[in-house]
Amino acid sequence: MAGQPSWMDGHSVRVMEYAVAIGRALGLSENSIETLRLAGLLHDIGKVDTCASVLEKQGSLTSGEFELVKLHPVHGAEILCQSETLFRVARVIRHHHERFDGSGYPDGLKGEGIPFLARVLYVADAFDSMTADRPYRKAPGKDYAISELIRCAGTQFDPRVVLEFLKIAGGFPCGNEYPGDCMASLPPNLLFKKPV
Repeated sequence: MAGQPSWMDGHSVRVMEYAVAIGRALGLSENSIETLRLAGLLHDIGKVDTCASVLEKQGSLTSGEFELVKLHPVHGAEILCQSETLFRVARVIRHHHERFDGSGYPDGLKGEGIPFLARVLYVADAFDSMTADRPYRKAPGKDYAISELIRCAGTQFDPRVVLEFLKIAGGFPCGNEYPGDCMASLPPNLLFKKPV
């Protein structure tokens, strides 16, 4: 995107790569993989409506500024749903900040009510956000990102998606593979079912 903040350089490409890798690990169809590819590349397109001073702000956002940022999935979906070809991608983008426990945005969807591909995109986006520098902080790093995905599985993130991501995380820069035994840190009684 022309004029995008420097911290976003490569972000969408990395999110796309992570989302596609998760989708392949889950055995999703090629149509779903293509939707993830496009959604990863375009997931932040709605930020074109967000003031650059907000996106580049060094400190914490005010509540009003955060509410503005929270509109980017809606704006992105509105842009993309004008194309019949990108309608499915628009749905994924609209819901890529919905939380598994229902406390996300923009619609407060919960669990299985969140489109599955949006749940995949959310994990990919969160991982990249935690492993890249931002204007307001240095990247906490891969180990921190992995620990947060584990800690928030079942609340913020779909635990099935986290499980698949952990299986492939070693293929990404800056760290070691996180084998299945780290799943012991996940909250108990979570059901791991293959998505339909």
